[in-house]
Amino acid sequence: MTVEKRALNGTIVSTFSFLVGLGQTIVIVPILISFWGVDNYGLWIGLSALTSLLQTIDNGHQNYIGNELTKFYVSDTHKLKVTLASSIWMAGLLGLAQILISLGIVIFGITEKLIGYDSPFKEDQEVGLSLIILTITWLITGSIGGILSRLYLPAGLFVRFTLWGIFTRLFNITSILLTATFGGGILLASVIGSVVTFSIYILFFLDFYKIFYRFYPFWVGGNFKTAFTNVSKSFLLTGAGFLNQLQNNGLTLFVSSIAGVSSIALLSTMRTLANTFLAATNIVTVPLAPEMTRYHIQGEHKKLVDMISTARWSGGLLINMSLVITLPFIEIVYLHWTRGQISFSWSLYLMLAWSISLKNFGNPQIIYLMGINHIKFQTTIAVVQTTVVLAITSLFLAKYGLIAVGIAIVCSEVIGSVILSTIYTITEVKSLGGSFNFSNVILAFSSVVVVGLIYLSVGFYWISPLVGSIVGAIILIGLYCWQWQYLSIDVRHRLVNLIYKFIPLGRK
Repeated sequence: MTVEKRALNGTIVSTFSFLVGLGQTIVIVPILISFWGVDNYGLWIGLSALTSLLQTIDNGHQNYIGNELTKFYVSDTHKLKVTLASSIWMAGLLGLAQILISLGIVIFGITEKLIGYDSPFKEDQEVGLSLIILTITWLITGSIGGILSRLYLPAGLFVRFTLWGIFTRLFNITSILLTATFGGGILLASVIGSVVTFSIYILFFLDFYKIFYRFYPFWVGGNFKTAFTNVSKSFLLTGAGFLNQLQNNGLTLFVSSIAGVSSIALLSTMRTLANTFLAATNIVTVPLAPEMTRYHIQGEHKKLVDMISTARWSGGLLINMSLVITLPFIEIVYLHWTRGQISFSWSLYLMLAWSISLKNFGNPQIIYLMGINHIKFQTTIAVVQTTVVLAITSLFLAKYGLIAVGIAIVCSEVIGSVILSTIYTITEVKSLGGSFNFSNVILAFSSVVVVGLIYLSVGFYWISPLVGSIVGAIILIGLYCWQWQYLSIDVRHRLVNLIYKFIPLGRK
């Protein structure tokens, strides 16, 4: 299968995944708020944030093993078998560690402090039991299942891999929504959601066996020496992942502990709204990730640079245009979405949305550096961004409220996604004997600046959202037409062919 065909199929299924996720986001917030209320919805968000933080214990290991499996899949079947089996053993140990930690949190009664709520003993027990149930579910479906799923990518089954994720998320969320609708609380929603997830993963394991039966039994052939060697190499990735989670779920818990669970509802819905645009970034970038890794390994620096430039151009066009075009409607959509029970904050939204534009600029570079296991980069950027986010938030949250969170996130993206990712990518490309077209990089970043200036003008009421949307769209169209000229002829030809394949447009 050609690069174009893989990219097209990956883009189609990623678009489908994005639309499903968007649909779930649109549905889940008003339903949970309507049946649980704002405070209980905030409590659910806090529980989810705490669970996600625990899951970072093995996320770094999974990312590292995924890259190792990609290398060995076409070069050394024996090493792949040993790595796969050893990583399954380690995944079981890491999942067990998460269960023990969750038990400790519940036994010592610190769930309330971590999530930041004040509730009766019965509700406290329900949240604690929910935490344990979700963690046990993760042991099989996330820790072990996450390792197995990584084998789909080097096998060229990105579409199949993504579809399993879509099905799991869709049925899990549906079960939670139905539970809330029929009067069930957080504990019952956790139980039913876990049962549904287990059921989906039974089908997933059968599918995995059908495709990779030549490696069966998957857990045989490993050894603890390899397992501990790999997990030790992934410690920095785990640390980086945990720091990244602190910027997201950790920040949620931090704000909740200071301002209460009701503040989580506002911050979470605002971030969810902005992150919807970020999810669209993956439509373009994720399907290209294996190609960028392959070009790096093969030393094809020109193709690598072209791939990064292509992802930056197409992703920027998709995200930045969406960010400015939706300005006139975003408040109306938000108030209708939250049933008017949560107020809309223009200042917070504009900063969170601009941070998405900044993150989107560096996303192709970050995906590339992650694909080649550039651990130094991931650790450095995670430390810097987390420090910036938590420091600014802790210093100014009490005085300026959630606006401080928005400022902190913007500053962290400028440093991490823009400055550091560009420096490290340029360094890696130079090590391969290649170079970047700086005019193209600067021109691409100018689109991000335009979004920021439009948002600044709207935030200070210099122009209306409608005027900002029109002016911004016109300027961005001109900039992306200009950037098109800086893409290589081969890249432009491939993009045009992809468009014709996706939408024939009557071409003969």
